[in-house]
Amino acid sequence: MPTDSKRTANTELARDCKQRRVEKDSTLMVKTKWGCYRQAHVVNGLVIRYRPDTNDVKAIGEVLDGSGCYQLPGALGLRVEASDCWLDLGAQIGSFSLLALSVGGRVVSVEPEKSNLVLLRGNLQRNFPDGEYKVIEGGVGLKSGKQDFYLCARTKDTYRHSMFPRNRAHMKEPVKVAVHSLAGLLTKYPRVNAIKMDIEGMEMELLEQAFTADVCEKLNKLCFEWTFDLDRSMRRFWSVIGFLRAHFSNVHVQRMSELVKMGETCTLRPAATIVCCYSPQRAATQRYCDIGGHYTDVCGFYNEHYFDCMHCAAPSDFKDHDPEGYAEWLSA
Repeated sequence: MPTDSKRTANTELARDCKQRRVEKDSTLMVKTKWGCYRQAHVVNGLVIRYRPDTNDVKAIGEVLDGSGCYQLPGALGLRVEASDCWLDLGAQIGSFSLLALSVGGRVVSVEPEKSNLVLLRGNLQRNFPDGEYKVIEGGVGLKSGKQDFYLCARTKDTYRHSMFPRNRAHMKEPVKVAVHSLAGLLTKYPRVNAIKMDIEGMEMELLEQAFTADVCEKLNKLCFEWTFDLDRSMRRFWSVIGFLRAHFSNVHVQRMSELVKMGETCTLRPAATIVCCYSPQRAATQRYCDIGGHYTDVCGFYNEHYFDCMHCAAPSDFKDHDPEGYAEWLSA
């Protein structure tokens, strides 16, 4: 029987072969300008490896070209910023993760499909070898474990893989993938203060059951695609929007003028919309306390590379670094 070292070597060899095979079937795109048209970036250019004649091209265009589907220009004010730490659920080949890193932000990228993972890791490493990012293989759900994952049968569909297939006639037999609970991810990565979701239907269960008031209060920004293909109920959609409006200052629904005319059933084509939630006041005032591991509105002090809020810092440290804040802490 092969030893553990031989098994490891065989696994690494198989992974290297997979990497070479995927990269051989892909090509490079160099973008010299990207992001929201009012927040464009030109920093040497992004070099993105993608698969031609597939939905990769559309995914790159939706996120990085034009107005940017996950950014709100002008008075609406949502931006992808350096102060953000994004949880990118459904990272695909990395379009949104690249956007977050390009402005100096942090990102935790989650993707279950193996060929997408190869391109995702390569694109992030190629463009931001020193960037603050983490790539996690697997899906996201209410509970951690294993779950069926349906891959699209059509070669061009590289981002429609789903745990909830729209039409099984267009899907291959399911494969088991690791699933990470949203609560577990937020606990493991406490710096996360913004979430982007494009997870082909799983967003419905998460928004209804995992996004509690406490979770929303920790977030400055939440952007997601809502897929009506799986459930065309407008009542279900408006119920989620109502909850989000109670916990975010701004909730912007794309194609709102069309959606408000719908009755009980959504008849949109294509049957999806993007929702962007933003709390600018929360984003401007909250800072991450490195000692307590949480975001806070209370005052504190910076000690070289970290920030301590007045509730978590030692009183002596607080007094030495921020006398005025210390006086406020005593009177609180």
